[in-house]
Amino acid sequence: MVFLKVSQGKEVGKGEASAASIAQEAFEFIYQMSPMEGARPGERYLEFAHFEPLAAAVHLNLEDLSFYLLAFLADESPKINYKIPEKRFVALMTALAGALPRSAGVPSRENGFAPLFAAAHTAVIDLNARLRASEELRVKFYHFLYNWCLKTNKATDRVDIAKELWSFFFSASPLSFTKEEAKLKFTAYVCFPRINQWLNFITIMSEKAKNTNQNGSALDQMGVPLDTWSQLIPFAKMESYNEYDDEDSWPVAMDDFVEYVQQLKKHKEA
Repeated sequence: MVFLKVSQGKEVGKGEASAASIAQEAFEFIYQMSPMEGARPGERYLEFAHFEPLAAAVHLNLEDLSFYLLAFLADESPKINYKIPEKRFVALMTALAGALPRSAGVPSRENGFAPLFAAAHTAVIDLNARLRASEELRVKFYHFLYNWCLKTNKATDRVDIAKELWSFFFSASPLSFTKEEAKLKFTAYVCFPRINQWLNFITIMSEKAKNTNQNGSALDQMGVPLDTWSQLIPFAKMESYNEYDDEDSWPVAMDDFVEYVQQLKKHKEA
Protein backbone atom coordinates (compact mmCIF):
# COMPACT_ATOMS: atom_id res chain seq x y z
CA MET A 1 0.00 0.00 0.00
CA VAL A 2 1.39 3.39 -1.01
CA PHE A 3 1.14 6.25 1.49
CA LEU A 4 0.48 9.79 0.28
CA LYS A 5 0.89 13.14 2.03
CA VAL A 6 -2.10 15.42 2.43
CA SER A 7 -2.23 19.17 2.80
CA GLN A 8 -2.57 19.12 6.60
CA GLY A 9 0.82 17.50 6.85
CA LYS A 10 -0.56 14.06 7.73
CA GLU A 11 0.12 10.95 5.71
CA VAL A 12 -2.75 8.70 4.85
CA GLY A 13 -3.47 5.62 2.85
CA LYS A 14 -4.13 5.81 -0.86
CA GLY A 15 -7.63 7.19 -0.66
CA GLU A 16 -10.31 6.93 1.98
CA ALA A 17 -11.37 3.50 0.71
CA SER A 18 -7.97 2.08 1.63
CA ALA A 19 -8.26 3.30 5.22
CA ALA A 20 -11.82 1.97 5.39
CA SER A 21 -10.68 -1.37 3.99
CA ILE A 22 -7.98 -1.68 6.63
CA ALA A 23 -10.48 -0.74 9.33
CA GLN A 24 -12.96 -3.35 8.12
CA GLU A 25 -10.25 -6.00 8.05
CA ALA A 26 -9.26 -5.05 11.61
CA PHE A 27 -12.87 -5.52 12.70
CA GLU A 28 -12.99 -8.94 11.05
CA PHE A 29 -9.68 -9.84 12.69
CA ILE A 30 -11.14 -9.27 16.16
CA TYR A 31 -14.68 -10.41 15.37
CA GLN A 32 -13.64 -13.77 13.93
CA MET A 33 -12.00 -14.67 17.22
CA SER A 34 -15.52 -15.23 18.51
CA PRO A 35 -18.08 -14.88 15.68
CA MET A 36 -21.76 -14.63 16.56
CA GLU A 37 -24.13 -16.97 14.75
CA GLY A 38 -26.70 -15.38 12.46
CA ALA A 39 -25.19 -11.90 12.56
CA ARG A 40 -25.03 -10.14 9.20
CA PRO A 41 -22.24 -7.80 8.04
CA GLY A 42 -23.00 -4.24 9.04
CA GLU A 43 -25.23 -5.38 11.91
CA ARG A 44 -22.60 -7.09 14.02
CA TYR A 45 -21.10 -6.08 17.34
CA LEU A 46 -17.97 -6.51 19.35
CA GLU A 47 -19.13 -7.76 22.73
CA PHE A 48 -17.90 -9.54 25.85
CA ALA A 49 -16.27 -12.41 23.98
CA HIS A 50 -14.22 -9.93 21.94
CA PHE A 51 -13.21 -7.53 24.69
CA GLU A 52 -10.24 -9.48 26.03
CA PRO A 53 -8.52 -9.95 22.64
CA LEU A 54 -9.33 -6.36 21.65
CA ALA A 55 -7.97 -5.00 24.93
CA ALA A 56 -4.82 -7.07 24.47
CA ALA A 57 -4.39 -5.84 20.89
CA VAL A 58 -4.75 -2.18 21.91
CA HIS A 59 -2.74 -2.70 25.12
CA LEU A 60 -5.57 -1.66 27.40
CA ASN A 61 -6.70 -3.05 30.73
CA LEU A 62 -10.10 -4.49 31.59
CA GLU A 63 -9.37 -3.76 35.26
CA ASP A 64 -9.56 0.03 34.91
CA LEU A 65 -11.42 2.46 32.63
CA SER A 66 -9.01 2.38 29.69
CA PHE A 67 -11.10 -0.06 27.65
CA TYR A 68 -14.23 1.96 28.43
CA LEU A 69 -12.48 4.98 26.93
CA LEU A 70 -11.95 3.03 23.72
CA ALA A 71 -15.65 2.16 23.64
CA PHE A 72 -16.45 5.83 24.29
CA LEU A 73 -14.26 6.85 21.36
CA ALA A 74 -16.16 4.44 19.13
CA ASP A 75 -19.69 5.31 20.27
CA GLU A 76 -20.43 8.18 22.66
CA SER A 77 -24.16 7.43 22.73
CA PRO A 78 -24.49 3.64 23.00
CA LYS A 79 -27.89 2.02 22.67
CA ILE A 80 -27.00 -1.50 23.82
CA ASN A 81 -25.12 -2.57 26.93
CA TYR A 82 -21.55 -3.73 26.46
CA LYS A 83 -21.63 -3.79 22.67
CA ILE A 84 -19.60 -1.80 20.15
CA PRO A 85 -21.43 -1.64 16.80
CA GLU A 86 -19.47 -2.73 13.75
CA LYS A 87 -20.16 0.55 11.94
CA ARG A 88 -18.93 2.65 14.87
CA PHE A 89 -15.79 0.59 15.36
CA VAL A 90 -14.96 0.65 11.66
CA ALA A 91 -15.54 4.42 11.52
CA LEU A 92 -13.11 4.97 14.40
CA MET A 93 -10.50 2.67 12.89
CA THR A 94 -10.92 4.31 9.48
CA ALA A 95 -10.11 7.70 10.97
CA LEU A 96 -7.07 6.28 12.75
CA ALA A 97 -5.87 4.35 9.69
CA GLY A 98 -6.22 7.46 7.55
CA ALA A 99 -3.91 9.39 9.87
CA LEU A 100 -1.16 6.78 10.14
CA PRO A 101 2.29 8.08 9.19
CA ARG A 102 4.35 6.20 6.62
CA SER A 103 6.80 5.16 9.32
CA ALA A 104 4.09 3.19 11.13
CA GLY A 105 3.98 0.50 8.48
CA VAL A 106 0.93 -1.07 6.90
CA PRO A 107 -1.60 -2.68 9.29
CA SER A 108 -2.40 -6.23 8.22
CA ARG A 109 -3.32 -9.65 9.55
CA GLU A 110 0.33 -10.60 9.31
CA ASN A 111 1.30 -8.02 11.93
CA GLY A 112 -1.94 -8.27 13.89
CA PHE A 113 -2.89 -4.75 12.73
CA ALA A 114 -0.33 -3.56 15.27
CA PRO A 115 0.21 -0.07 13.74
CA LEU A 116 -3.53 0.59 13.76
CA PHE A 117 -4.08 -0.69 17.29
CA ALA A 118 -1.06 1.31 18.47
CA ALA A 119 -2.78 4.39 17.06
CA ALA A 120 -5.92 3.40 18.96
CA HIS A 121 -3.86 3.14 22.15
CA THR A 122 -2.48 6.64 21.56
CA ALA A 123 -6.01 7.93 20.92
CA VAL A 124 -7.14 6.53 24.27
CA ILE A 125 -4.23 8.19 26.07
CA ASP A 126 -4.99 11.50 24.35
CA LEU A 127 -8.66 11.22 25.31
CA ASN A 128 -7.69 10.45 28.90
CA ALA A 129 -5.59 13.62 29.05
CA ARG A 130 -8.47 15.68 27.66
CA LEU A 131 -10.86 14.03 30.11
CA ARG A 132 -8.77 15.19 33.05
CA ALA A 133 -8.61 18.72 31.67
CA SER A 134 -12.31 19.10 30.89
CA GLU A 135 -15.11 18.76 33.43
CA GLU A 136 -17.66 18.76 30.63
CA LEU A 137 -15.96 15.80 28.95
CA ARG A 138 -15.61 13.97 32.29
CA VAL A 139 -19.33 14.29 32.90
CA LYS A 140 -20.06 13.13 29.36
CA PHE A 141 -17.88 10.06 29.86
CA TYR A 142 -19.48 9.41 33.25
CA HIS A 143 -22.93 9.38 31.63
CA PHE A 144 -21.59 7.13 28.89
CA LEU A 145 -20.64 4.60 31.58
CA TYR A 146 -24.24 4.52 32.76
CA ASN A 147 -25.65 4.19 29.25
CA TRP A 148 -23.19 1.50 28.14
CA CYS A 149 -23.16 -0.56 31.32
CA LEU A 150 -26.36 0.02 33.28
CA LYS A 151 -29.19 1.78 31.45
CA THR A 152 -30.93 -1.27 29.98
CA ASN A 153 -28.98 -3.86 31.93
CA LYS A 154 -31.25 -6.43 33.55
CA ALA A 155 -28.45 -8.58 34.97
CA THR A 156 -28.65 -9.43 38.65
CA ASP A 157 -25.18 -7.98 39.30
CA ARG A 158 -25.87 -4.47 37.99
CA VAL A 159 -25.42 -2.91 41.44
CA ASP A 160 -22.02 -4.59 41.66
CA ILE A 161 -21.23 -3.20 38.21
CA ALA A 162 -22.14 0.30 39.39
CA LYS A 163 -19.95 -0.10 42.47
CA GLU A 164 -16.99 -1.18 40.37
CA LEU A 165 -17.41 1.76 38.00
CA TRP A 166 -17.69 4.19 40.92
CA SER A 167 -14.56 2.72 42.49
CA PHE A 168 -12.72 3.36 39.21
CA PHE A 169 -14.12 6.83 38.54
CA PHE A 170 -13.92 8.37 42.01
CA SER A 171 -10.98 8.74 44.36
CA ALA A 172 -11.06 8.97 48.15
CA SER A 173 -7.86 11.02 48.07
CA PRO A 174 -7.30 14.43 46.48
CA LEU A 175 -6.14 14.09 42.89
CA SER A 176 -2.43 14.79 42.66
CA PHE A 177 -0.72 13.54 39.51
CA THR A 178 1.92 14.94 37.24
CA LYS A 179 0.76 15.62 33.70
CA GLU A 180 2.47 12.47 32.45
CA GLU A 181 1.12 10.33 35.31
CA ALA A 182 -2.40 11.57 34.68
CA LYS A 183 -2.28 10.59 31.01
CA LEU A 184 -1.51 6.97 31.87
CA LYS A 185 -3.79 6.59 34.89
CA PHE A 186 -7.24 5.34 33.99
CA THR A 187 -8.91 5.68 37.39
CA ALA A 188 -9.58 8.51 39.87
CA TYR A 189 -11.19 11.29 37.84
CA VAL A 190 -13.20 12.97 40.60
CA CYS A 191 -12.34 13.24 44.28
CA PHE A 192 -15.07 11.88 46.57
CA PRO A 193 -13.61 11.63 50.09
CA ARG A 194 -16.48 9.40 51.23
CA ILE A 195 -16.42 7.03 48.26
CA ASN A 196 -15.59 4.01 50.43
CA GLN A 197 -18.46 4.81 52.79
CA TRP A 198 -20.70 5.29 49.77
CA LEU A 199 -19.80 1.87 48.38
CA ASN A 200 -20.43 0.25 51.77
CA PHE A 201 -23.77 2.05 51.99
CA ILE A 202 -24.76 0.90 48.50
CA THR A 203 -23.92 -2.68 49.45
CA ILE A 204 -26.11 -2.46 52.56
CA MET A 205 -29.03 -0.89 50.69
CA SER A 206 -28.75 -3.40 47.86
CA GLU A 207 -28.92 -6.32 50.28
CA LYS A 208 -31.85 -4.70 52.05
CA ALA A 209 -33.70 -4.28 48.75
CA LYS A 210 -33.08 -7.92 47.85
CA ASN A 211 -34.27 -9.18 51.21
CA THR A 212 -37.35 -7.01 51.62
CA ASN A 213 -38.26 -6.01 48.05
CA GLN A 214 -39.41 -2.82 49.70
CA ASN A 215 -40.72 -0.02 47.49
CA GLY A 216 -39.09 3.34 47.99
CA SER A 217 -35.70 2.04 49.08
CA ALA A 218 -32.61 3.78 47.74
CA LEU A 219 -31.94 0.82 45.48
CA ASP A 220 -34.82 -1.25 44.20
CA GLN A 221 -34.87 -4.37 42.09
CA MET A 222 -34.03 -2.28 39.00
CA GLY A 223 -30.60 -1.44 40.39
CA VAL A 224 -29.10 2.06 40.43
CA PRO A 225 -31.53 4.79 39.31
CA LEU A 226 -30.35 7.33 36.76
CA ASP A 227 -30.86 10.27 39.10
CA THR A 228 -28.67 8.64 41.76
CA TRP A 229 -25.95 8.01 39.18
CA SER A 230 -26.18 11.49 37.66
CA GLN A 231 -26.19 13.44 40.91
CA LEU A 232 -23.24 11.66 42.49
CA ILE A 233 -20.65 13.96 40.89
CA PRO A 234 -22.11 17.20 42.36
CA PHE A 235 -22.86 15.36 45.61
CA ALA A 236 -19.23 14.20 45.83
CA LYS A 237 -18.09 17.82 45.88
CA MET A 238 -19.90 18.59 49.16
CA GLU A 239 -17.27 19.14 51.83
CA SER A 240 -19.66 18.75 54.75
CA TYR A 241 -23.17 17.46 55.34
CA ASN A 242 -23.82 19.82 58.26
CA GLU A 243 -26.04 22.01 56.12
CA TYR A 244 -27.41 19.24 53.91
CA ASP A 245 -31.11 19.74 53.30
CA ASP A 246 -33.17 16.77 52.14
CA GLU A 247 -35.64 19.26 50.70
CA ASP A 248 -33.08 20.32 48.06
CA SER A 249 -34.24 17.75 45.49
CA TRP A 250 -31.38 15.33 46.04
CA PRO A 251 -32.20 11.71 45.16
CA VAL A 252 -33.48 9.54 48.01
CA ALA A 253 -30.20 7.62 48.01
CA MET A 254 -28.29 10.79 48.95
CA ASP A 255 -30.75 11.56 51.76
CA ASP A 256 -30.32 8.05 53.13
CA PHE A 257 -26.54 8.19 52.75
CA VAL A 258 -26.26 11.44 54.72
CA GLU A 259 -28.33 9.87 57.48
CA TYR A 260 -26.10 6.78 57.33
CA VAL A 261 -22.93 8.90 57.68
CA GLN A 262 -24.40 10.90 60.55
CA GLN A 263 -25.34 7.70 62.38
CA LEU A 264 -21.82 6.37 61.93
CA LYS A 265 -20.46 9.60 63.36
CA LYS A 266 -22.77 9.38 66.40
CA HIS A 267 -21.75 5.77 67.07
CA LYS A 268 -18.09 6.75 66.81
CA GLU A 269 -18.52 9.63 69.25
CA ALA A 270 -20.59 7.59 71.72
